[in-house]
Amino acid sequence: MKRFIYIVLFLDLCFVPSAWAGLNADTNVGAPALTLPGVATPVVQPQVVQYNDQPDLIVVPSGGQYVYMMPGTEGMYFYQGIWYRYYQGFWYRAPLYSRTWATIQLAAVPPVIIAVPPTYPLYVPAGYYRIHFVDLATHWREWERSRYWDRQPWYRAEVRARQARITNIERDRAMRANEKGGAIHETERHEAKKPYEGQYRHEERQ
Repeated sequence: MKRFIYIVLFLDLCFVPSAWAGLNADTNVGAPALTLPGVATPVVQPQVVQYNDQPDLIVVPSGGQYVYMMPGTEGMYFYQGIWYRYYQGFWYRAPLYSRTWATIQLAAVPPVIIAVPPTYPLYVPAGYYRIHFVDLATHWREWERSRYWDRQPWYRAEVRARQARITNIERDRAMRANEKGGAIHETERHEAKKPYEGQYRHEERQ
């Protein structure tokens, strides 16, 4: 009798752990990832941006609106209290540049941002006016209401120079494409018929 009991206990110990393992596996299989409806999952998620000091910004014109970008940094935008980022063909949004970026659809990106090429900060003059991060965080609403930057001569000069800068950006992109054997292509998210008319084209990364 004791031998029979030992055999039963032995069988219980063998099969119960396997049953729990199967339950855990079934519970986890097919669990959906945290994604937005209709948004493709990026191949590479952009890393959180960290700076030793709070970064300066520049303001660039777009459709009569103020768009703020980081000098020397591609595809990083601030517009009306929200940060946007263009990275490897995908758009992202965050409440602060140093927070985690969430993937968004192109339709959720303000057109005034899409109209500014991600490399625009690389083409402004070296002495272009810098805005302290704290000043931007504190005054951007006031600047919007009063159209503050429109009264600055250097900003009015940038409004006039905007198209020339975009032309230079497009020319340089075309030159790089020729060097790579024609690597520029239209993505599903940027189906522009002409350069920077509402949307800009994405250069394929090699």
